[in-house]
Amino acid sequence: MADADDLKALATVGVVLVWQALVVGGLLVYVRYLLHAALMDEASNFGLAETICPSCHQGVLAMGFCPSCGMALTAVSDSVRRTRKPVSETVVESAP
Repeated sequence: MADADDLKALATVGVVLVWQALVVGGLLVYVRYLLHAALMDEASNFGLAETICPSCHQGVLAMGFCPSCGMALTAVSDSVRRTRKPVSETVVESAP
């Protein structure tokens, strides 16, 4: 009789551990998603958006400096900052 009680106790502990692992895994995925969304929102508020370099007229995506000429894009005039477009999210379609 003691062996059957021990097996029930072990099964109960196993079920509880699996349940806790699923809850913790779900919370980790949710927190990661929430943090990603918050960081992307903050990046758009900091002016890290698609723009045109006022020096060499090359397109620059979310950088503080132009990769072509090295000009600091954060030290540009207000008129250039107003022309920046917000970062657009692209939708990737999977092939059938």
